Amino acid sequence: MLRIDKYRIAVAMLFTVPAAQASIGLFEHGSGIKSMGMGGLSYAVGEETTVLPTNPALLQGMGKRLDLGVDVLHPDANATIHDNPAAPDQRSRTSGRHWYPVPQGGFALPLSPSLSYGLSVYAAGLGPDYRQNPFARFGGDPRGSVSFAYMGVANALAWQLSEHHSLGASINLGYQSINIKGLGFLGSLSQTPDKVSDQGRDQAFGLGFSLGWRGQLLPTLTAGVGYRSKVWTQKFNDYRGLIPNGGEFDLPAIWGAGLAWTPVAPLMLGAEFQRFEFARESTFHNRIDQLTPSKPLGAKGSAGFGMNSINAYKLGVAWQASPSVQLRGGYLYSTQGNAQTQTLFGILAPITTTSVYSAGGSYTHGDWEFSGNGYYGPQTTVTGRNSIPAAFGGGEADLRFRNWGLGASIGRRFGR
Repeated sequence: MLRIDKYRIAVAMLFTVPAAQASIGLFEHGSGIKSMGMGGLSYAVGEETTVLPTNPALLQGMGKRLDLGVDVLHPDANATIHDNPAAPDQRSRTSGRHWYPVPQGGFALPLSPSLSYGLSVYAAGLGPDYRQNPFARFGGDPRGSVSFAYMGVANALAWQLSEHHSLGASINLGYQSINIKGLGFLGSLSQTPDKVSDQGRDQAFGLGFSLGWRGQLLPTLTAGVGYRSKVWTQKFNDYRGLIPNGGEFDLPAIWGAGLAWTPVAPLMLGAEFQRFEFARESTFHNRIDQLTPSKPLGAKGSAGFGMNSINAYKLGVAWQASPSVQLRGGYLYSTQGNAQTQTLFGILAPITTTSVYSAGGSYTHGDWEFSGNGYYGPQTTVTGRNSIPAAFGGGEADLRFRNWGLGASIGRRFGR
């Protein structure tokens, strides 16, 4: 009965996820409320089932449990176009929507002393909505937006190889949706002019996998490694005139490793590295100079967002203040995803954050856990450099982005 109910919850969440601009490209800075409260640590340490897409080996040892939570994001992005002769200098802010709830959850179920099954629901997305469309000067509608949302369901198995080592694997099923408005002027540069903008919401399904390992190297030192594959996705047929390769929107692979050190029983210190392979996916990486008469928008190898791959470095701490209270804190630094020469189309994905500060805590009452967190990504600016091609009149596009958010979750352990 437990498993059936949780599948119903996962399906309901799958079709209600909103688009949101997250901290690292399309992704949140951690995997679950506890993880996000300590800088995003989720390779060597993880107590909630929300970490399974990142490192499914962490499933082993969780026992039988259920987690439900929500993270509420408040992104603040804006774009400035200056020194462009098409219109006066203008600053546009993504003020169409302010708050984005991102649901998350999962459950774990031991099948034997050495084998466990788990399910985890996770999300990604971006959603810049400009009431003053930066592209209006080029012929775009007064309001322009890109709304992309992804929801994944990871079905994981974890094996306890020995007392100190476990392996995990998951099959990740995904659902994506996209809706683009106000960019119809780009039809003149497309191989399919009527499939560029304002086609309503298009949907696609995807498939990927995750692999992970966790090992206790010393009594006080634990290590973890995880790899989440790219998501191979159906093409967005309704927007094949804008998205490269005829509507291809595969999500990038993510991999990383971490260490967790417990010098004294109440204290845990962690450090992790994580890599987001945006540069390997055409839609995210292709540069604006790849838009040529022989490669119009939507064609194979044509222009995308012009993003770089991102490296993230995470530090976190957890302190067991009492038997029922745990406090957390963390910091993340990441390399810049938006290239200075690519900021014109980067307006559609203005996610420039390079730092995130976070804090959180949990209260345990019997078999119940109540967790919360808060985080802040200070404003970061990417100043355009030769960013607007001559075909658009020249000039520069500058991007600014900051975000903050709050999250809460409830966990329930069974059969202790």
